Amino acid sequence: MYTNPYALGQYQRQPAGAYGVLNSAYGQGLVSSLPPEVAFLYDAILEEWEYSTAEQILSDCRQNLDKRLYTYAQLIVSHLEQNSQPSASEVEAYKLTVRKLFRKSPTPETFRKLAAETENVYLQQIALNAVQTLENAAVMGRLPGKFAKNIRILNPIEVILREQVSALIFGNTGSGKSSLASMLVSVLSRHLQKPVQVLVLDPHLNDWGCLPIVDEKVHIIRVLTLLVHELEARKANWRWQVRNLPKEQRQKDWPFLITIWDEIDDTLSFANSKAGQRLIEREGLMHPSDVLRVYGSQIRKFGGMLLGLNQSGNVEALGIDSKYRSNYIDIHLVESALMQAESLWKMETPERAFIEARRDGYPCVVRSRPAIHPTHGHYPLRQEGLAPAASPAPLLEPWGLSLTIEPVVFSGNIEEVFGGQIVGSKELALMLQGPKPSQALPQGAEQLEPDPWEEGTPGLPTLEEAFRQIKAGRSQTPPLKKSDICATWGGRNADKFAIYDEALQTYGQEWLKEFIADGKLTKPWQEIVELFGGIPYASKDKSSKNRSKFNQTKELVFGILHALGVEPEAASSKMPPANVIPLRRHPSA
Repeated sequence: MYTNPYALGQYQRQPAGAYGVLNSAYGQGLVSSLPPEVAFLYDAILEEWEYSTAEQILSDCRQNLDKRLYTYAQLIVSHLEQNSQPSASEVEAYKLTVRKLFRKSPTPETFRKLAAETENVYLQQIALNAVQTLENAAVMGRLPGKFAKNIRILNPIEVILREQVSALIFGNTGSGKSSLASMLVSVLSRHLQKPVQVLVLDPHLNDWGCLPIVDEKVHIIRVLTLLVHELEARKANWRWQVRNLPKEQRQKDWPFLITIWDEIDDTLSFANSKAGQRLIEREGLMHPSDVLRVYGSQIRKFGGMLLGLNQSGNVEALGIDSKYRSNYIDIHLVESALMQAESLWKMETPERAFIEARRDGYPCVVRSRPAIHPTHGHYPLRQEGLAPAASPAPLLEPWGLSLTIEPVVFSGNIEEVFGGQIVGSKELALMLQGPKPSQALPQGAEQLEPDPWEEGTPGLPTLEEAFRQIKAGRSQTPPLKKSDICATWGGRNADKFAIYDEALQTYGQEWLKEFIADGKLTKPWQEIVELFGGIPYASKDKSSKNRSKFNQTKELVFGILHALGVEPEAASSKMPPANVIPLRRHPSA
Protein backbone atom coordinates (compact mmCIF):
# COMPACT_ATOMS: atom_id res chain seq x y z
CA MET A 1 0.00 0.00 0.00
CA TYR A 2 1.05 3.59 -0.51
CA THR A 3 3.05 4.63 2.53
CA ASN A 4 1.54 8.13 2.54
CA PRO A 5 -1.20 8.29 -0.08
CA TYR A 6 -2.69 11.64 0.90
CA ALA A 7 0.75 13.34 0.59
CA LEU A 8 0.63 13.14 -3.23
CA GLY A 9 -0.34 16.75 -3.80
CA GLN A 10 -0.60 16.27 -7.55
CA TYR A 11 -3.63 14.00 -7.05
CA GLN A 12 -6.60 16.31 -7.70
CA ARG A 13 -9.35 13.76 -8.51
CA GLN A 14 -12.32 13.91 -6.23
CA PRO A 15 -14.56 10.97 -7.24
CA ALA A 16 -18.20 11.66 -6.49
CA GLY A 17 -18.53 8.05 -5.41
CA ALA A 18 -16.31 8.58 -2.41
CA TYR A 19 -18.39 11.54 -1.22
CA GLY A 20 -21.64 9.71 -1.74
CA VAL A 21 -20.55 6.58 0.05
CA LEU A 22 -19.05 8.31 3.03
CA ASN A 23 -21.77 10.92 3.36
CA SER A 24 -24.69 8.50 3.05
CA ALA A 25 -23.27 5.42 4.74
CA TYR A 26 -21.01 6.81 7.38
CA GLY A 27 -21.57 10.52 7.74
CA GLN A 28 -24.32 10.04 10.32
CA GLY A 29 -23.93 13.69 11.28
CA LEU A 30 -20.18 13.42 11.93
CA VAL A 31 -19.26 15.61 8.98
CA SER A 32 -21.20 17.75 6.57
CA SER A 33 -18.64 17.67 3.77
CA LEU A 34 -15.55 15.67 2.89
CA PRO A 35 -12.11 17.08 2.08
CA PRO A 36 -10.38 16.03 -1.19
CA GLU A 37 -7.78 13.92 0.59
CA VAL A 38 -10.50 11.60 1.90
CA ALA A 39 -11.59 10.82 -1.65
CA PHE A 40 -7.97 10.10 -2.53
CA LEU A 41 -7.71 7.90 0.59
CA TYR A 42 -10.82 5.97 -0.50
CA ASP A 43 -9.31 5.29 -3.95
CA ALA A 44 -5.98 4.22 -2.41
CA ILE A 45 -7.64 1.76 0.02
CA LEU A 46 -9.88 0.43 -2.75
CA GLU A 47 -6.86 -0.20 -4.97
CA GLU A 48 -5.07 -2.12 -2.21
CA TRP A 49 -8.21 -3.97 -1.05
CA GLU A 50 -7.76 -6.88 -3.45
CA TYR A 51 -4.20 -7.60 -2.32
CA SER A 52 -4.18 -6.90 1.43
CA THR A 53 -6.31 -7.81 4.40
CA ALA A 54 -8.35 -5.23 6.28
CA GLU A 55 -6.00 -5.59 9.26
CA GLN A 56 -2.93 -4.86 7.09
CA ILE A 57 -4.56 -1.80 5.53
CA LEU A 58 -5.61 -0.36 8.89
CA SER A 59 -2.14 -1.03 10.28
CA ASP A 60 -0.56 0.95 7.43
CA CYS A 61 -3.06 3.76 7.89
CA ARG A 62 -2.46 3.86 11.64
CA GLN A 63 1.27 4.35 11.04
CA ASN A 64 0.99 6.96 8.28
CA LEU A 65 -2.17 8.98 8.88
CA ASP A 66 -3.21 11.46 11.50
CA LYS A 67 -6.07 10.63 13.86
CA ARG A 68 -8.71 12.40 11.78
CA LEU A 69 -7.86 10.61 8.51
CA TYR A 70 -7.36 7.31 10.33
CA THR A 71 -10.97 7.58 11.50
CA TYR A 72 -12.03 7.97 7.85
CA ALA A 73 -9.86 4.98 6.94
CA GLN A 74 -11.70 2.87 9.53
CA LEU A 75 -15.05 3.93 8.07
CA ILE A 76 -13.94 3.14 4.52
CA VAL A 77 -12.59 -0.28 5.53
CA SER A 78 -15.81 -1.05 7.42
CA HIS A 79 -17.86 -0.09 4.38
CA LEU A 80 -15.75 -2.27 2.07
CA GLU A 81 -15.93 -5.20 4.49
CA GLN A 82 -19.70 -5.06 4.33
CA ASN A 83 -20.24 -4.35 0.65
CA SER A 84 -17.31 -5.55 -1.42
CA GLN A 85 -17.08 -9.03 -2.83
CA PRO A 86 -14.55 -11.12 -0.86
CA SER A 87 -11.61 -12.78 -2.54
CA ALA A 88 -11.97 -16.26 -3.97
CA SER A 89 -9.98 -17.72 -1.06
CA GLU A 90 -12.21 -15.99 1.51
CA VAL A 91 -15.34 -17.25 -0.23
CA GLU A 92 -13.99 -20.81 -0.39
CA ALA A 93 -13.01 -20.71 3.29
CA TYR A 94 -16.49 -19.50 4.21
CA LYS A 95 -18.14 -22.19 2.10
CA LEU A 96 -15.98 -24.76 3.86
CA THR A 97 -17.34 -23.51 7.18
CA VAL A 98 -20.87 -23.86 5.82
CA ARG A 99 -20.21 -27.43 4.68
CA LYS A 100 -18.85 -28.36 8.11
CA LEU A 101 -21.96 -26.97 9.77
CA PHE A 102 -24.15 -28.99 7.38
CA ARG A 103 -22.56 -32.13 8.77
CA LYS A 104 -22.51 -31.00 12.39
CA SER A 105 -25.74 -29.07 12.97
CA PRO A 106 -27.91 -28.62 9.85
CA THR A 107 -30.62 -26.27 11.14
CA PRO A 108 -31.77 -22.88 9.83
CA GLU A 109 -30.95 -21.29 13.19
CA THR A 110 -27.31 -22.40 12.91
CA PHE A 111 -26.83 -20.63 9.58
CA ARG A 112 -28.76 -17.52 10.61
CA LYS A 113 -26.31 -17.25 13.50
CA LEU A 114 -23.40 -17.72 11.09
CA ALA A 115 -24.76 -14.96 8.83
CA ALA A 116 -25.01 -12.61 11.81
CA GLU A 117 -21.32 -13.16 12.64
CA THR A 118 -20.14 -11.39 9.45
CA GLU A 119 -20.97 -7.94 8.16
CA ASN A 120 -20.16 -8.74 4.54
CA VAL A 121 -23.33 -8.95 2.50
CA TYR A 122 -21.82 -11.47 0.06
CA LEU A 123 -20.84 -13.91 2.81
CA GLN A 124 -24.14 -13.33 4.56
CA GLN A 125 -25.93 -14.37 1.39
CA ILE A 126 -24.00 -17.67 1.28
CA ALA A 127 -25.19 -18.47 4.83
CA LEU A 128 -28.74 -17.36 4.05
CA ASN A 129 -28.73 -19.57 0.95
CA ALA A 130 -27.96 -22.46 3.30
CA VAL A 131 -30.99 -21.45 5.39
CA GLN A 132 -33.17 -21.56 2.27
CA THR A 133 -31.73 -24.94 1.28
CA LEU A 134 -32.60 -26.41 4.66
CA GLU A 135 -36.10 -24.96 4.64
CA ASN A 136 -36.71 -26.37 1.16
CA ALA A 137 -35.35 -29.71 2.32
CA ALA A 138 -37.77 -29.71 5.26
CA VAL A 139 -40.67 -28.93 2.91
CA MET A 140 -39.74 -31.91 0.72
CA GLY A 141 -39.13 -34.10 3.74
CA ARG A 142 -35.39 -34.56 3.18
CA LEU A 143 -32.06 -33.46 4.56
CA PRO A 144 -29.60 -32.02 2.02
CA GLY A 145 -26.04 -32.99 1.35
CA LYS A 146 -23.92 -35.79 2.77
CA PHE A 147 -25.58 -35.50 6.17
CA ALA A 148 -28.75 -37.13 4.85
CA LYS A 149 -27.18 -40.48 3.98
CA ASN A 150 -30.36 -41.33 2.06
CA ILE A 151 -32.53 -41.31 5.19
CA ARG A 152 -36.19 -40.83 4.50
CA ILE A 153 -38.13 -38.10 6.28
CA LEU A 154 -41.83 -38.89 6.55
CA ASN A 155 -44.90 -36.69 6.63
CA PRO A 156 -47.72 -38.19 8.77
CA ILE A 157 -50.40 -36.75 6.48
CA GLU A 158 -48.93 -38.50 3.44
CA VAL A 159 -48.58 -41.82 5.29
CA ILE A 160 -52.19 -41.81 6.54
CA LEU A 161 -53.55 -40.76 3.14
CA ARG A 162 -51.68 -43.59 1.47
CA GLU A 163 -52.55 -46.36 3.93
CA GLN A 164 -55.83 -45.10 5.44
CA VAL A 165 -55.35 -47.05 8.67
CA SER A 166 -56.10 -45.96 12.22
CA ALA A 167 -53.49 -43.81 13.93
CA LEU A 168 -52.25 -43.35 17.48
CA ILE A 169 -50.90 -39.85 18.17
CA PHE A 170 -48.69 -39.49 21.24
CA GLY A 171 -47.34 -36.31 22.78
CA ASN A 172 -47.26 -34.09 25.83
CA THR A 173 -49.67 -31.21 26.37
CA GLY A 174 -49.10 -28.54 23.74
CA SER A 175 -47.38 -30.89 21.29
CA GLY A 176 -50.07 -30.41 18.61
CA LYS A 177 -52.02 -33.68 18.90
CA SER A 178 -55.43 -32.04 18.51
CA SER A 179 -54.18 -29.78 15.72
CA LEU A 180 -52.85 -32.77 13.79
CA ALA A 181 -56.12 -34.68 14.26
CA SER A 182 -58.10 -31.67 12.97
CA MET A 183 -55.83 -31.37 9.93
CA LEU A 184 -56.32 -35.09 9.20
CA VAL A 185 -60.10 -34.61 9.32
CA SER A 186 -59.80 -31.76 6.82
CA VAL A 187 -57.52 -33.68 4.45
CA LEU A 188 -59.47 -36.95 4.56
CA SER A 189 -62.82 -35.25 4.06
CA ARG A 190 -61.51 -33.63 0.88
CA HIS A 191 -59.93 -36.74 -0.59
CA LEU A 192 -62.42 -39.49 0.15
CA GLN A 193 -65.05 -39.88 -2.50
CA LYS A 194 -67.81 -40.56 0.01
CA PRO A 195 -69.62 -38.77 2.89
CA VAL A 196 -67.49 -38.27 5.99
CA GLN A 197 -68.85 -38.15 9.56
CA VAL A 198 -66.74 -37.22 12.61
CA LEU A 199 -67.26 -37.75 16.34
CA VAL A 200 -64.88 -36.72 19.13
CA LEU A 201 -64.60 -38.63 22.42
CA ASP A 202 -62.84 -36.30 24.84
CA PRO A 203 -63.24 -36.57 28.65
CA HIS A 204 -61.51 -33.19 29.07
CA LEU A 205 -64.00 -31.43 26.78
CA ASN A 206 -61.40 -29.44 24.85
CA ASP A 207 -62.56 -27.00 22.21
CA TRP A 208 -62.92 -28.94 18.94
CA GLY A 209 -64.82 -26.15 17.24
CA CYS A 210 -67.55 -27.47 14.98
CA LEU A 211 -66.96 -31.18 15.72
CA PRO A 212 -69.47 -32.98 17.99
CA ILE A 213 -68.01 -34.14 21.32
CA VAL A 214 -69.00 -36.82 23.84
CA ASP A 215 -67.20 -35.96 27.09
CA GLU A 216 -68.69 -38.03 29.94
CA LYS A 217 -66.68 -41.22 30.47
CA VAL A 218 -69.81 -43.32 30.99
CA HIS A 219 -71.14 -42.29 27.61
CA ILE A 220 -67.72 -42.62 25.97
CA ILE A 221 -67.65 -46.32 26.92
CA ARG A 222 -71.19 -46.77 25.61
CA VAL A 223 -70.33 -45.04 22.31
CA LEU A 224 -67.21 -47.21 21.90
CA THR A 225 -69.40 -50.32 22.15
CA LEU A 226 -71.81 -48.74 19.67
CA LEU A 227 -68.93 -48.34 17.22
CA VAL A 228 -68.05 -52.03 17.47
CA HIS A 229 -71.69 -52.91 16.84
CA GLU A 230 -71.65 -50.68 13.76
CA LEU A 231 -68.52 -52.48 12.59
CA GLU A 232 -70.27 -55.85 13.02
CA ALA A 233 -73.36 -54.56 11.18
CA ARG A 234 -71.21 -53.47 8.24
CA LYS A 235 -69.48 -56.84 8.21
CA ALA A 236 -72.89 -58.55 8.11
CA ASN A 237 -74.03 -56.30 5.29
CA TRP A 238 -70.90 -57.05 3.27
CA ARG A 239 -71.26 -60.77 3.94
CA TRP A 240 -74.82 -60.60 2.63
CA GLN A 241 -73.66 -58.76 -0.52
CA VAL A 242 -70.93 -61.33 -1.19
CA ARG A 243 -73.44 -64.17 -0.90
CA ASN A 244 -76.29 -62.60 -2.84
CA LEU A 245 -74.99 -60.02 -5.31
CA PRO A 246 -72.71 -60.27 -8.35
CA LYS A 247 -69.32 -58.65 -7.90
CA GLU A 248 -70.12 -55.57 -9.99
CA GLN A 249 -73.12 -54.71 -7.80
CA ARG A 250 -71.37 -54.94 -4.43
CA GLN A 251 -70.69 -51.59 -2.78
CA LYS A 252 -69.28 -50.46 0.54
CA ASP A 253 -71.35 -47.30 0.38
CA TRP A 254 -71.47 -46.50 4.08
CA PRO A 255 -70.44 -43.07 5.38
CA PHE A 256 -66.77 -42.91 6.32
CA LEU A 257 -66.62 -42.69 10.13
CA ILE A 258 -63.72 -40.81 11.73
CA THR A 259 -63.61 -41.21 15.50
CA ILE A 260 -61.18 -39.03 17.46
CA TRP A 261 -60.58 -40.55 20.89
CA ASP A 262 -58.65 -38.08 23.05
CA GLU A 263 -57.01 -38.86 26.42
CA ILE A 264 -57.30 -42.64 26.01
CA ASP A 265 -55.60 -43.25 29.37
CA ASP A 266 -58.35 -41.40 31.24
CA THR A 267 -61.08 -43.56 29.73
CA LEU A 268 -59.13 -46.76 30.41
CA SER A 269 -58.53 -45.72 34.02
CA PHE A 270 -62.25 -45.19 34.55
CA ALA A 271 -63.06 -48.52 32.88
CA ASN A 272 -60.69 -50.29 35.28
CA SER A 273 -62.24 -48.63 38.33
CA LYS A 274 -65.03 -50.33 40.30
CA ALA A 275 -67.62 -47.94 38.87
CA GLY A 276 -66.43 -48.62 35.34
CA GLN A 277 -66.38 -52.38 35.81
CA ARG A 278 -69.93 -52.34 37.21
CA LEU A 279 -71.10 -50.29 34.21
CA ILE A 280 -69.48 -52.65 31.69
CA GLU A 281 -70.87 -55.75 33.41
CA ARG A 282 -74.36 -54.33 33.97
CA GLU A 283 -74.89 -53.11 30.39
CA GLY A 284 -72.88 -55.77 28.59
CA LEU A 285 -70.44 -53.24 27.15
CA MET A 286 -66.99 -53.83 25.75
CA HIS A 287 -63.93 -52.81 27.68
CA PRO A 288 -62.35 -49.76 25.94
CA SER A 289 -59.01 -51.55 25.51
CA ASP A 290 -60.82 -54.32 23.57
CA VAL A 291 -62.50 -51.69 21.41
CA LEU A 292 -59.14 -50.12 20.71
CA ARG A 293 -57.80 -53.41 19.43
CA VAL A 294 -60.87 -54.70 17.55
CA TYR A 295 -62.42 -51.54 16.12
CA GLY A 296 -59.20 -49.65 15.48
CA SER A 297 -57.61 -52.51 13.54
CA GLN A 298 -60.66 -53.64 11.50
CA ILE A 299 -62.68 -50.52 10.66
CA ARG A 300 -60.40 -49.50 7.75
CA LYS A 301 -61.85 -52.34 5.65
CA PHE A 302 -65.38 -51.16 6.32
CA GLY A 303 -65.20 -47.41 5.88
CA GLY A 304 -63.72 -45.76 8.94
CA MET A 305 -60.71 -44.67 10.93
CA LEU A 306 -59.86 -44.27 14.61
CA LEU A 307 -57.53 -41.45 15.64
CA GLY A 308 -56.37 -42.15 19.20
CA LEU A 309 -54.66 -39.36 21.16
CA ASN A 310 -52.67 -39.97 24.32
CA GLN A 311 -49.88 -38.34 26.30
CA SER A 312 -47.95 -41.51 27.11
CA GLY A 313 -46.37 -43.26 24.15
CA ASN A 314 -46.45 -46.69 25.83
CA VAL A 315 -48.50 -48.66 23.29
CA GLU A 316 -48.57 -51.88 25.29
CA ALA A 317 -50.04 -50.04 28.28
CA LEU A 318 -53.06 -49.32 26.06
CA GLY A 319 -53.50 -53.05 25.48
CA ILE A 320 -52.10 -53.06 21.92
CA ASP A 321 -49.59 -55.89 21.66
CA SER A 322 -47.37 -56.82 18.72
CA LYS A 323 -50.24 -58.67 17.02
CA TYR A 324 -52.22 -55.46 16.54
CA ARG A 325 -49.53 -52.79 16.46
CA SER A 326 -48.91 -52.94 12.71
CA ASN A 327 -52.57 -52.05 12.12
CA TYR A 328 -51.89 -48.56 13.45
CA ILE A 329 -49.67 -45.71 12.39
CA ASP A 330 -47.90 -44.51 15.53
CA ILE A 331 -47.11 -40.79 15.50
CA HIS A 332 -44.92 -39.37 18.28
CA LEU A 333 -44.75 -35.61 18.83
CA VAL A 334 -42.27 -33.45 20.78
CA GLU A 335 -41.32 -35.17 24.10
CA SER A 336 -42.61 -38.54 22.94
CA ALA A 337 -40.62 -38.11 19.70
CA LEU A 338 -37.45 -37.30 21.65
CA MET A 339 -37.91 -40.42 23.77
CA GLN A 340 -38.43 -42.50 20.63
CA ALA A 341 -35.28 -41.07 19.07
CA GLU A 342 -33.22 -41.92 22.17
CA SER A 343 -34.41 -45.53 22.08
CA LEU A 344 -34.13 -45.99 18.30
CA TRP A 345 -30.89 -44.30 17.22
CA LYS A 346 -27.43 -43.55 18.51
CA MET A 347 -26.44 -39.90 18.77
CA GLU A 348 -24.12 -40.00 15.74
CA THR A 349 -26.78 -41.33 13.35
CA PRO A 350 -28.37 -38.86 10.89
CA GLU A 351 -31.89 -39.81 12.04
CA ARG A 352 -31.07 -38.90 15.63
CA ALA A 353 -29.33 -35.70 14.57
CA PHE A 354 -32.38 -34.69 12.54
CA ILE A 355 -34.61 -35.04 15.61
CA GLU A 356 -32.09 -33.45 17.99
CA ALA A 357 -31.83 -30.43 15.68
CA ARG A 358 -35.53 -29.84 16.42
CA ARG A 359 -35.32 -30.48 20.17
CA ASP A 360 -36.34 -26.91 21.01
CA GLY A 361 -39.09 -26.94 18.39
CA TYR A 362 -41.54 -29.65 17.35
CA PRO A 363 -39.80 -32.95 16.55
CA CYS A 364 -41.85 -35.81 15.15
CA VAL A 365 -41.31 -39.57 14.69
CA VAL A 366 -43.64 -41.74 12.58
CA ARG A 367 -43.32 -45.53 12.49
CA SER A 368 -39.78 -45.37 13.85
CA ARG A 369 -38.75 -42.86 11.17
CA PRO A 370 -37.90 -39.15 11.55
CA ALA A 371 -40.74 -36.98 10.29
CA ILE A 372 -41.92 -33.41 9.81
CA HIS A 373 -44.52 -32.12 12.27
CA PRO A 374 -47.38 -31.12 9.90
CA THR A 375 -48.97 -28.37 12.01
CA HIS A 376 -46.09 -26.89 14.04
CA GLY A 377 -42.93 -28.02 12.24
CA HIS A 378 -42.36 -24.52 10.84
CA TYR A 379 -41.71 -23.12 14.35
CA PRO A 380 -38.01 -23.24 15.39
CA LEU A 381 -38.83 -22.74 19.08
CA ARG A 382 -41.62 -24.32 21.08
CA GLN A 383 -43.84 -22.12 23.21
CA GLU A 384 -47.40 -22.05 24.45
CA GLY A 385 -50.09 -20.54 22.28
CA LEU A 386 -48.46 -20.89 18.85
CA ALA A 387 -51.12 -21.16 16.17
CA PRO A 388 -51.01 -24.34 14.09
CA ALA A 389 -50.82 -24.37 10.32
CA ALA A 390 -54.43 -23.82 9.33
CA SER A 391 -56.52 -26.23 7.29
CA PRO A 392 -59.43 -25.61 4.94
CA ALA A 393 -62.82 -26.32 6.44
CA PRO A 394 -63.61 -30.05 6.26
CA LEU A 395 -66.42 -31.33 4.06
CA LEU A 396 -68.55 -33.19 6.61
CA GLU A 397 -72.08 -34.38 7.10
CA PRO A 398 -73.79 -34.76 10.53
CA TRP A 399 -73.02 -37.82 12.63
CA GLY A 400 -75.53 -40.49 11.66
CA LEU A 401 -75.30 -43.22 14.32
CA SER A 402 -77.62 -43.26 17.33
CA LEU A 403 -75.98 -41.92 20.49
CA THR A 404 -76.91 -42.21 24.14
CA ILE A 405 -76.37 -38.48 24.74
CA GLU A 406 -76.56 -35.24 22.80
CA PRO A 407 -72.98 -34.30 21.77
CA VAL A 408 -71.47 -30.98 22.78
CA VAL A 409 -70.56 -28.60 19.95
CA PHE A 410 -68.57 -25.46 20.69
CA SER A 411 -69.91 -22.33 19.07
CA GLY A 412 -68.04 -20.94 16.12
CA ASN A 413 -68.24 -20.88 12.38
CA ILE A 414 -66.56 -23.82 10.69
CA GLU A 415 -64.49 -21.45 8.54
CA GLU A 416 -63.21 -19.69 11.68
CA VAL A 417 -62.07 -22.98 13.17
CA PHE A 418 -60.22 -24.33 10.14
CA GLY A 419 -59.56 -21.22 8.03
CA GLY A 420 -56.32 -19.31 7.71
CA GLN A 421 -53.06 -19.42 5.85
CA ILE A 422 -51.71 -22.86 5.00
CA VAL A 423 -48.08 -23.20 6.07
CA GLY A 424 -45.86 -25.93 4.65
CA SER A 425 -44.92 -27.57 1.39
CA LYS A 426 -46.73 -27.20 -1.91
CA GLU A 427 -47.51 -30.90 -1.69
CA LEU A 428 -49.15 -30.45 1.71
CA ALA A 429 -51.09 -27.43 0.46
CA LEU A 430 -52.46 -29.49 -2.42
CA MET A 431 -53.42 -32.28 -0.05
CA LEU A 432 -55.26 -29.85 2.20
CA GLN A 433 -57.16 -28.41 -0.75
CA GLY A 434 -58.15 -31.83 -2.02
CA PRO A 435 -58.35 -33.08 -5.60
CA LYS A 436 -59.83 -30.86 -8.27
CA PRO A 437 -63.16 -31.98 -9.75
CA SER A 438 -61.46 -32.92 -13.01
CA GLN A 439 -59.02 -35.04 -11.03
CA ALA A 440 -61.58 -36.86 -8.92
CA LEU A 441 -60.35 -40.24 -7.84
CA PRO A 442 -62.22 -43.42 -8.74
CA GLN A 443 -64.47 -44.78 -6.06
CA GLY A 444 -62.67 -47.19 -3.77
CA ALA A 445 -59.20 -45.93 -4.70
CA GLU A 446 -56.92 -46.33 -1.69
CA GLN A 447 -53.64 -44.70 -2.72
CA LEU A 448 -54.97 -41.17 -2.86
CA GLU A 449 -51.71 -39.25 -2.90
CA PRO A 450 -48.34 -40.61 -3.97
CA ASP A 451 -45.46 -40.39 -1.56
CA PRO A 452 -42.77 -38.06 -3.01
CA TRP A 453 -40.14 -40.68 -2.26
CA GLU A 454 -42.01 -43.20 -4.39
CA GLU A 455 -41.51 -41.04 -7.46
CA GLY A 456 -37.97 -42.42 -7.45
CA THR A 457 -34.84 -41.38 -5.58
CA PRO A 458 -31.65 -41.52 -7.66
CA GLY A 459 -29.94 -44.84 -7.01
CA LEU A 460 -32.87 -46.27 -5.06
CA PRO A 461 -35.95 -48.19 -6.20
CA THR A 462 -39.47 -47.02 -5.46
CA LEU A 463 -41.28 -49.04 -2.80
CA GLU A 464 -43.29 -50.84 -5.47
CA GLU A 465 -40.15 -51.66 -7.48
CA ALA A 466 -38.46 -52.87 -4.31
CA PHE A 467 -41.43 -55.12 -3.50
CA ARG A 468 -41.40 -56.67 -6.99
CA GLN A 469 -37.68 -57.40 -6.66
CA ILE A 470 -38.17 -58.86 -3.17
CA LYS A 471 -40.98 -61.14 -4.34
CA ALA A 472 -39.04 -62.32 -7.41
CA GLY A 473 -35.84 -62.88 -5.44
CA ARG A 474 -37.46 -64.76 -2.58
CA SER A 475 -39.62 -66.87 -4.91
CA GLN A 476 -36.81 -68.24 -7.04
CA THR A 477 -34.94 -71.49 -6.32
CA PRO A 478 -32.85 -71.19 -4.27
CA PRO A 479 -34.29 -67.94 -2.87
CA LEU A 480 -32.06 -64.89 -2.61
CA LYS A 481 -31.14 -63.75 0.87
CA LYS A 482 -32.47 -60.45 2.18
CA SER A 483 -28.94 -59.01 2.20
CA ASP A 484 -28.36 -60.07 -1.43
CA ILE A 485 -31.55 -58.33 -2.55
CA CYS A 486 -30.58 -55.17 -0.66
CA ALA A 487 -27.13 -55.31 -2.24
CA THR A 488 -28.70 -54.74 -5.65
CA TRP A 489 -29.84 -51.32 -4.36
CA GLY A 490 -26.34 -50.16 -3.55
CA GLY A 491 -25.27 -51.88 -0.35
CA ARG A 492 -26.03 -54.12 2.60
CA ASN A 493 -26.76 -51.44 5.20
CA ALA A 494 -29.53 -50.25 7.49
CA ASP A 495 -30.93 -47.84 4.88
CA LYS A 496 -31.47 -50.62 2.34
CA PHE A 497 -32.88 -53.01 4.96
CA ALA A 498 -35.35 -50.28 5.91
CA ILE A 499 -36.49 -50.05 2.27
CA TYR A 500 -36.93 -53.84 2.24
CA ASP A 501 -39.08 -53.77 5.39
CA GLU A 502 -41.19 -50.81 4.29
CA ALA A 503 -41.82 -52.31 0.86
CA LEU A 504 -43.20 -55.44 2.54
CA GLN A 505 -45.21 -53.32 4.98
CA THR A 506 -46.77 -51.37 2.11
CA TYR A 507 -47.32 -54.08 -0.52
CA GLY A 508 -47.05 -57.32 1.45
CA GLN A 509 -50.82 -57.71 1.60
CA GLU A 510 -50.87 -58.34 -2.15
CA TRP A 511 -48.38 -61.20 -1.74
CA LEU A 512 -50.08 -62.71 1.30
CA LYS A 513 -53.40 -63.00 -0.53
CA GLU A 514 -51.78 -65.69 -2.68
CA PHE A 515 -51.58 -67.94 0.42
CA ILE A 516 -55.19 -67.45 1.57
CA ALA A 517 -58.20 -69.48 0.53
CA ASP A 518 -61.62 -69.47 2.19
CA GLY A 519 -60.33 -67.22 4.93
CA LYS A 520 -57.51 -69.60 5.91
CA LEU A 521 -53.80 -69.95 5.19
CA THR A 522 -52.85 -72.57 2.61
CA LYS A 523 -49.39 -73.09 4.11
CA PRO A 524 -47.94 -72.84 7.65
CA TRP A 525 -47.39 -69.31 8.86
CA GLN A 526 -43.79 -70.18 9.77
CA GLU A 527 -43.01 -70.81 6.10
CA ILE A 528 -44.61 -67.54 5.08
CA VAL A 529 -42.58 -65.60 7.66
CA GLU A 530 -39.42 -67.34 6.46
CA LEU A 531 -40.33 -66.49 2.84
CA PHE A 532 -40.91 -62.80 3.66
CA GLY A 533 -37.91 -62.16 5.86
CA GLY A 534 -35.35 -64.63 4.57
CA ILE A 535 -34.70 -65.74 8.17
CA PRO A 536 -35.13 -69.46 9.01
CA TYR A 537 -37.73 -70.57 11.52
CA ALA A 538 -36.46 -70.04 15.08
CA SER A 539 -36.53 -73.75 15.94
CA LYS A 540 -34.02 -74.38 13.14
CA ASP A 541 -31.69 -71.54 14.09
CA LYS A 542 -31.06 -70.81 17.77
CA SER A 543 -29.10 -67.61 17.11
CA SER A 544 -30.63 -64.88 19.27
CA LYS A 545 -30.01 -62.34 16.50
CA ASN A 546 -31.86 -64.45 13.94
CA ARG A 547 -34.67 -65.20 16.38
CA SER A 548 -35.15 -61.48 16.89
CA LYS A 549 -35.24 -60.83 13.13
CA PHE A 550 -37.63 -63.75 12.62
CA ASN A 551 -39.97 -62.40 15.30
CA GLN A 552 -39.92 -58.93 13.75
CA THR A 553 -40.98 -60.37 10.41
CA LYS A 554 -43.56 -62.54 12.17
CA GLU A 555 -45.05 -59.41 13.75
CA LEU A 556 -45.26 -57.78 10.32
CA VAL A 557 -46.91 -60.82 8.70
CA PHE A 558 -49.37 -61.33 11.54
CA GLY A 559 -50.38 -57.67 11.37
CA ILE A 560 -51.14 -57.92 7.64
CA LEU A 561 -53.03 -61.20 8.11
CA HIS A 562 -55.09 -59.66 10.88
CA ALA A 563 -55.97 -56.71 8.61
CA LEU A 564 -57.15 -59.28 6.04
CA GLY A 565 -59.31 -60.97 8.66
CA VAL A 566 -57.18 -64.12 8.79
CA GLU A 567 -56.04 -65.57 12.11
CA PRO A 568 -52.83 -67.61 11.73
CA GLU A 569 -53.34 -69.09 15.18
CA ALA A 570 -56.57 -70.02 16.93
CA ALA A 571 -57.49 -66.92 18.86
CA SER A 572 -60.85 -65.22 18.94
CA SER A 573 -62.56 -62.95 21.40
CA LYS A 574 -66.24 -63.11 22.22
CA MET A 575 -68.23 -60.15 21.02
CA PRO A 576 -70.64 -58.42 23.42
CA PRO A 577 -74.37 -59.03 23.11
CA ALA A 578 -75.78 -57.30 20.06
CA ASN A 579 -78.27 -54.42 20.11
CA VAL A 580 -77.31 -53.03 23.50
CA ILE A 581 -77.54 -49.63 21.84
CA PRO A 582 -79.87 -48.90 18.90
CA LEU A 583 -78.08 -49.21 15.55
CA ARG A 584 -78.70 -47.82 12.12
CA ARG A 585 -79.99 -50.83 10.19
CA HIS A 586 -78.39 -52.28 7.07
CA PRO A 587 -80.09 -54.66 4.61
CA SER A 588 -78.84 -58.13 5.46
CA ALA A 589 -79.97 -61.70 5.16
